[in-house]
Amino acid sequence: MNDLIEDLKDGFILCHLMEIISNEKLPFKFSACKGSRHERIQSLGTIQQLLPFMRSHGLKLTLGPEGT
Repeated sequence: MNDLIEDLKDGFILCHLMEIISNEKLPFKFSACKGSRHERIQSLGTIQQLLPFMRSHGLKLTLGPEGT
């Protein structure tokens, strides 16, 4: 890892981390995405699927200036 923001923004590493922490396989498939517009859309989809999984495992997520 050289740039934390760049390395985490597609959700791929975060998905692996969540599998390790939870000791469970994620209930969806994910893959690394780099570059194109299509890959950005896929990255957003991965993050959207990951957030409920994180919440269901007790992680409090603050996503905006008001915690929404």
